[in-house]
Amino acid sequence: MKKAISSIEIQILLVFGVIALFGFSFLIKFIQENIWIVFLVILLIVIFLINAYFQSQEEKKCKKCFSKNTTLIYSNDKVIGWKYMTKKGYPDKRRKSNPTTYLLTKKFNCNDCKHIFKIESTYER
Repeated sequence: MKKAISSIEIQILLVFGVIALFGFSFLIKFIQENIWIVFLVILLIVIFLINAYFQSQEEKKCKKCFSKNTTLIYSNDKVIGWKYMTKKGYPDKRRKSNPTTYLLTKKFNCNDCKHIFKIESTYER
């Protein structure tokens, strides 16, 4: 059974609507007067994205000469566990969503100094 909207609820909604309009106009006026804050936030977001890009490129650098001129020799992916496990180390069958934890091992060869290095990382799937 549906309940009708009372006049008090309509009045409350109208008051909230007016408050929202005044708040929005204040926000627009604030942004117009302080546009440098908007530019600063955009600049910080761009710096964060550039930093994230270079962090992902850092993985392939040679540990000895810091060169990015590397070649992948091999990549090994193995299961190291589950989020929920039994005492014997098997996955718990009582859970429907039980992500598996993998260990990814990559071996690289530096083309400049011929140094061979290994990078290990874990991820869940």
